[in-house]
Amino acid sequence: MIELELTYPPSVNHYYTKWCQYVQKAGKHVVKVAVGERGMAYRAEVLRYKLEVLKNPKPLTCRLSMECQLWAPDRRKQHYNIDNFLKCLLDAITYANIWVDDDQVDVLLVYKKGVEAPGKIIVTLREL
Repeated sequence: MIELELTYPPSVNHYYTKWCQYVQKAGKHVVKVAVGERGMAYRAEVLRYKLEVLKNPKPLTCRLSMECQLWAPDRRKQHYNIDNFLKCLLDAITYANIWVDDDQVDVLLVYKKGVEAPGKIIVTLREL
């Protein structure tokens, strides 16, 4: 079992950045998407947590259950929509190499625990 106590992740709406780029070969504009500044900052925070608190364990390779206890930073709908933070959280855990890939998660439980500024999430990973 591994338990992570992390800050509240940015919403999926703030995770990506988008821009329009002209592709001369195709003769049209295309929208490019990449992880944005807030998403990169959250990834770095989860990696720092792994290195400092978990002491850099090897990545989990087994099938997993994941339990998330969620304390939103405030009552705004975008912060308390139960699925709005999952993409950033799972990607950050993958980026930090805590597991090999988020497709290892077979069971996902998410609990709204309340509102507590600045917001936090407790993630418990268990081997199945």
